[in-house]
Amino acid sequence: MARDYYRILGVERGATDGDIKRAYRKLAREFHPDVTGDDPKATERFKQVTVAYETLSDPQRRRSYDMFGTKDQPPPSGPGFSLDVDTLKIVVPAGVDSGTRLRVKGKGDKGKDGGPDGDLYVVIEVVDDPRFMRDGLDIHVDVKTPLATVLLGGVVEVPLPDGSARLTIVAATQGGQIFRLRGKGFVKASGSIRGDLLATIRVVIPAVPEDAVDDVAALLGRLG
Repeated sequence: MARDYYRILGVERGATDGDIKRAYRKLAREFHPDVTGDDPKATERFKQVTVAYETLSDPQRRRSYDMFGTKDQPPPSGPGFSLDVDTLKIVVPAGVDSGTRLRVKGKGDKGKDGGPDGDLYVVIEVVDDPRFMRDGLDIHVDVKTPLATVLLGGVVEVPLPDGSARLTIVAATQGGQIFRLRGKGFVKASGSIRGDLLATIRVVIPAVPEDAVDDVAALLGRLG
C-alpha cells in the first residue's frame, strides 16, 4: 500500500510550504529518538515523517510525487511516460547549505553518437532539525537542566550535530543563560572556519508531591 505523505504529516494536498514545515517540526519534536528513547514504533514514525517532509518540501520532488506516487506505488505506464531513475550515493562536504550544487561527473544523460555521458547536478536542501537552530555557522540549542544542577552547580550534556559535549555550570545559574562553546558549530564549506554552539539553559522543574509542598516552599523561602 502506497504511503500518503500528506496524511503522514497531517496536511491537505494543497498545503503551503509553511504548513508543511510547521507540521513536520511539531511531529519531529514529538517522535524524535531523543524524546521517545528506544521506542521502535516512535522511531519508525519519525523516519516516516522525515521522508514525507524531505519529499514534500522540495518543489520538484513534490511535483513528481503528486504525479507518480511513491516508490511503493508504480508510476502510470503507457505513451508519454518514460522513467530511468536510479539511486546514487554521493559524498556531501561539511558546511554546505541549502542551494549548494554538487556536480557528479558522468552520471547525467547518455552521450549522443558515442560522446561522453553528461553530468548530474545535485541541489542540496538542508532539512531542519528539531533540536538545533542554525544561524550562519553558529548553532543554537536548548539544554534541559535539572533544578538541582542550576542551584548547586554541576555538569550537563550538550547535544551536538556530531555527538555531545560536557558543560560545567556554576551554582545559581539562571534559566535562560547562554553558554558559548567555541568551535562546536558548523564548518565553513572551505573548512577554514568553524562557528560556535550557543547553549541556552532551560530549567526542568520537578513535580512536587502534594504532601511536600509546604516543605519545598519553606526551603525556597530560606534560599530566597
